[in-house]
Order: sequence, then structure tokens, then C-alpha cells
Amino acid sequence: MIINKITYKKNEFIVEFNNGKSVSIVEDSLVKFNLYKGLEVSDDFDNSLYEQDQLTRAFILACRYLSNIKSSKQIKDYLYRKKYLMIT
Repeated sequence: MIINKITYKKNEFIVEFNNGKSVSIVEDSLVKFNLYKGLEVSDDFDNSLYEQDQLTRAFILACRYLSNIKSSKQIKDYLYRKKYLMIT
């Protein structure tokens, strides 16, 4: 499978392959995998790219959330509300 085209649209990159499939990814994933037009990849690469992109998006979201935290109590309260932490 070969990357035919990479386009930028609304803070995301659309990676199109020669088999007609396409994947929407964030810039961090594009850089991490060093993707460019004409790159030959394995046939199941689009699935693994999508999965890794989802992890990258989750990490970015978590970092954004944590950047707004003011104290450790806020983190504990947030985790308690999400049922990850039991306060005794």
C-alpha cells in the first residue's frame, strides 16, 4: 500500500492510500510515523495508524486537562468523580 495524498483540513491531516482507504490523524501522529506522499507501508498500516492516533489524541486531551489543574485536591476530586479513586 502506498500513500497517495496527505491533505490538511481543520487541525487534522487526511492520509489517503492507493487502495481507496483514508485515515484522519493529528499532526503529532504524522510526525511520529514520518509520513509522506509516496511512502510504501504494509497492508494493515491504516488500522495501526488509526489506533496509535487515538492514543495520541487521548494523551493530548489528558495533557490539556491537566494543564488546567490548580492543585492535587482537584486531581483527587476529579478521579473520585470518575470512580477511579476512593477517598476515605
